[in-house]
Amino acid sequence: MKMDSLGLENLTIVKRARSNIEKNHNIQIDIRKIPMNDNDAIKEIFAKGKTKAIFQFESQGMMNLLQRFDPQSL
Repeated sequence: MKMDSLGLENLTIVKRARSNIEKNHNIQIDIRKIPMNDNDAIKEIFAKGKTKAIFQFESQGMMNLLQRFDPQSL
């Protein structure tokens, strides 16, 4: 059996970010409603290798690979 689980540290980061956004900007974010096909966000985050703390994309090797391949969509 193989299990992949999202690290608790990543979940804590997401929880704190949501809390800070709500407190500082009075905006509530429903994670289930975040679009997964936002190509502008993909270009800004994945194509530039800004994936630290993104599960399965956080290693330096993966960040370098993303920059090299310059993904434009998922």
